[in-house]
Amino acid sequence: GAGSDGWGRDTWEFNGAAWTRGPFPMSTLGPRTDPAMCYDAVRGTVVLFGGYVSGLGPMNDTWEYDGVTWSAGPSPPAGLLKRYGHGLAFDSTRSITVLFGGRDGTTSFADTWEYQGALWTAGPTAPPAMSAREQHAMAFDGGRSVVVVHAGVGGGTWLNETWEYDGATWQSAGTGPARYGASMAYHQSRAACVMFGGVLASGGYSNETWEYDGSTWQLRATPAGLVGRYEHVMVYDVTQGDVVLFGGFGTGATPHKEDTWVYDGTWQQVDTAPARPLIGLTARTSHAAVLDSTRGVVVM
Repeated sequence: GAGSDGWGRDTWEFNGAAWTRGPFPMSTLGPRTDPAMCYDAVRGTVVLFGGYVSGLGPMNDTWEYDGVTWSAGPSPPAGLLKRYGHGLAFDSTRSITVLFGGRDGTTSFADTWEYQGALWTAGPTAPPAMSAREQHAMAFDGGRSVVVVHAGVGGGTWLNETWEYDGATWQSAGTGPARYGASMAYHQSRAACVMFGGVLASGGYSNETWEYDGSTWQLRATPAGLVGRYEHVMVYDVTQGDVVLFGGFGTGATPHKEDTWVYDGTWQQVDTAPARPLIGLTARTSHAAVLDSTRGVVVM
């Protein structure tokens, strides 16, 4: 991610009470913004794809993290183009990583790719009504076994459609709040995708909390301290039973954020000592995070 002190490639882990520093990746995993990550629960590894590397531009490299070391994944096939601002989610029903969308700097994508640990393969073609997009919200709804994609921006247009992917086809699921740069995670016990923040068509940063239960989008309460932002991260921590939010860029005197919040139907800030170390974990945006469900920690 990126912050007021520059671009980073550090790894951090959150156990529900405190952040601790993880291992630095090898130098070939360069500092980047807008990558996407998910956790392959079958193979027990974090999967990272793409992003924008300073001096190199968009990337199409794959990396994996097993809790000890970062290692390079397979080379991408010819059609899997370099990109950033895409979405990645692990379909636990089919035991496969799903990628959708993104941008290469000039063109937005509407392609679907799948990865099972050995190679990337092209998924089904998106229907014509499903706009190419980047900086959309994406999560796997484990209760209904579908990948949910919502909103984003494409061709300079703020999008508000919701789409669902069952492993065979993308299906329209109506519309919801328009924005890009929001983050979303599936809250298992609430059986809903929880979405926060994003950039509005008016240009402001949203501090709205929305829940999507597979049928409707419903607005939930947000405390005053949780200010509007975009390109933060949100992860459902099944061990703690809440969604964890960190960072982003938004309103206030310090636009790069370094606060941690958890949501179980209501938001609570948890980044007071000892949750956040005094040195090392800096404010950032355009980063990526997932839950390593095997070790019970959020990896960022």
